[in-house]
Amino acid sequence: DGSLYTGHLEIDRDVFEYEDADSLEAAIEQARGLESELDVEEPERKVTVITETAEDVSVEEVDAQMLIAGWERTLRGLIESRHHPEVDEVTATHALQGYKVALTDLGMLPEDECYTLPDVFRRCAEPEARETFAHLDGGGAPARSVYALGLALEAECPENDCAVYRNIFQMARELDEALDTADGYPALVLRGALRKEFQELRRMYRDNYAVQKYRAAKKEPPVGQTAPEYLQDSGE
Repeated sequence: DGSLYTGHLEIDRDVFEYEDADSLEAAIEQARGLESELDVEEPERKVTVITETAEDVSVEEVDAQMLIAGWERTLRGLIESRHHPEVDEVTATHALQGYKVALTDLGMLPEDECYTLPDVFRRCAEPEARETFAHLDGGGAPARSVYALGLALEAECPENDCAVYRNIFQMARELDEALDTADGYPALVLRGALRKEFQELRRMYRDNYAVQKYRAAKKEPPVGQTAPEYLQDSGE
């Protein structure tokens, strides 16, 4: 907050939101987090559908992103259904893109949001195979360790601050998976939220007493096995 700036480093550091970067990678990630917090002015887009019949006229506001999400769920169901062998990941991707083009032609979807990632259905179908956050730029080994610890706590979690870590991890994981299908401004918002959750997870991973105690208790693996990734040296 610029209004709190005094010009004296020791005083000003007390009010810094970010001042604990221990590497260039962490500093870059914090800078990206700050950038994502900038206010982005996005003009509000409202679409109204007017349906007129001989007997009645109905007026309804619609959300294009909700329509797209519904069609995407339908396509995912068709992919998994044995009754529709003609629908696979490729044909579903084309069908989703065609749907977005139709909405754009009707003026319901901005042109810069009218695109579909070619592997959107494949990546959504395999969320459990991830070893780190797929949409966290520059996470590296620390992100993999944070992610592995979160997976371990989902399976076994003490009733202390480790449960807080687990809950934050689950929220971050949901944000990461939501980014598989997010486009445009929604993706920007989700990515900023993911960075914030990851920074909190990393802080707890390094500094929280309960989390450190849990890691220490799991340090010694059974004979013939190696320690889980979140216990190994990740270069953090």
